[in-house]
Amino acid sequence: MASGTSEVKWKTLFDNMQAKTEAALAKKSKPSKAAAPAPIEDGGDHFDMPIEMMGGGGGGGGGNKRLSVERIYQKKTQLEHILLRPDTYIGSVESVTQPMWVMDTEANQMVQRDITFVPGLYKIFDEIMVNAADNKQRDPKMDCLKIEIDPEQNKIKIWNNGKGIPVVEHKTENMYVPTMIFGHLLTSSNYDDSEKKVTGGRNGYGAKLCNIFSKKFIVETSAKEYKKAFKQTWTDNMGKTKEPTITDAKESDFTSVTFYPDLEKFKWKNSMMTLLLCLLVEHMMLLPAAKVLRFSLMERDYQ
Repeated sequence: MASGTSEVKWKTLFDNMQAKTEAALAKKSKPSKAAAPAPIEDGGDHFDMPIEMMGGGGGGGGGNKRLSVERIYQKKTQLEHILLRPDTYIGSVESVTQPMWVMDTEANQMVQRDITFVPGLYKIFDEIMVNAADNKQRDPKMDCLKIEIDPEQNKIKIWNNGKGIPVVEHKTENMYVPTMIFGHLLTSSNYDDSEKKVTGGRNGYGAKLCNIFSKKFIVETSAKEYKKAFKQTWTDNMGKTKEPTITDAKESDFTSVTFYPDLEKFKWKNSMMTLLLCLLVEHMMLLPAAKVLRFSLMERDYQ
């Protein structure tokens, strides 16, 4: 990051957004005098345990209504289960305040501060960053990683000029490789345990979690080796997509992921997005390749 005025602006932006977020959360948690008692939400426990095991569903005394077998025992797709039980895959989707190490640009050192954020939202961004870090390990020639963040549009774009993803059909799965690794669960390039591992992403979820918790998710890659470029868009939490667009490669290798997080699933408002992005950029600066990173916040460039 450049020194001087941009550092002061960045620190001021971070401090201001942290204060605004804490105020918004405090206001949200304060009950209104005229507000009616909130209804008790259905936690969906019947997905995890038959109602009989909790002492109910017998249809006997007390006026309890017996639930149908179909409601007690349900089968969900893996995608549905991830959305229903996000804590299992990405961590909490509730706001938390906890000490975290962040960069103090004025002192040029890491400091510990109380930060309010949503762990699950932080996690899906981190999954895309791990992919970028993987590419740096696979392609030493990669020398640029860019992050574009637009809080007003709730958009994050991560781009790197490392070796592109093979734009070729997978003969076993009968689909393009980028489609498989970004749009189908339990796919990974890191399943070979005989290879030395220096990066993350070995469980077959990875970037798909970001896709699932986004309203819109766009993947673009250009593979010089295959002389092809690829683009595909998913919407509705990875629920819908169209066939990818394949063209002749006109540029050098690159991979770009653009996503619009589904903030409603994280119980956050758009006004809180900037603070989160500040935290994400702080995290990005800790990567081994940080010295080659460039990023922009809205229309202001920081380098």
